[in-house]
Amino acid sequence: DAVAQPRQVGCGIEQAAVVGRFKSRGEQHLAHPLMRATGDVGQVRDPAFMPVVRQHLVEPTARMARLAERHRMPLVIFVEVEEYLAFEGQAAELKASLGYDPAALIRDQVGELVRCGHEVQLHLHPQWYSARWKDGRWLLDESKETVDSLFATEAEAVAYLADRKRTLAQLAEDVSRQTIVAYRAGAFSAQPGRKLIAAL
Repeated sequence: DAVAQPRQVGCGIEQAAVVGRFKSRGEQHLAHPLMRATGDVGQVRDPAFMPVVRQHLVEPTARMARLAERHRMPLVIFVEVEEYLAFEGQAAELKASLGYDPAALIRDQVGELVRCGHEVQLHLHPQWYSARWKDGRWLLDESKETVDSLFATEAEAVAYLADRKRTLAQLAEDVSRQTIVAYRAGAFSAQPGRKLIAAL
């Protein structure tokens, strides 16, 4: 049954128009579970983009979600967790520099997308693993383009991927409905991939 009274939810949709409610568990789902569109959320590599994470990352994702919801089609969003963790790790500096906390915006949006019936999956740009915010710009390690390049051993890569999956599940907030089963390598850079494949 559709919810009788529309109400605005954080991802910008009227719930009654696009969401069905399952009375047994009170869960919200979009109407066409077999149709999925995918999107890639990230990456703010250009330091000039940093002041406009809201404009170039969060707002376009919200617009895409609203469009998909109008057509009752859930999205699969690949969330760049390494970049998010860099934002989170330097939240105080970023808030002082930018006037807002990019990690908080992403965290709120991911939770809301999942509550609205969308799915999130893992996306990583390993260059962000040891990223630092300095003098108003990000310093990334461009020599670390793959998960394999980050670690000496397979065991380290396995632990790393497990931790990033846990982080994304926590961002999704409702772990019971969200299983992280897909991975998209940043810039499609997965090769040679021996450690990565073992970790996945």
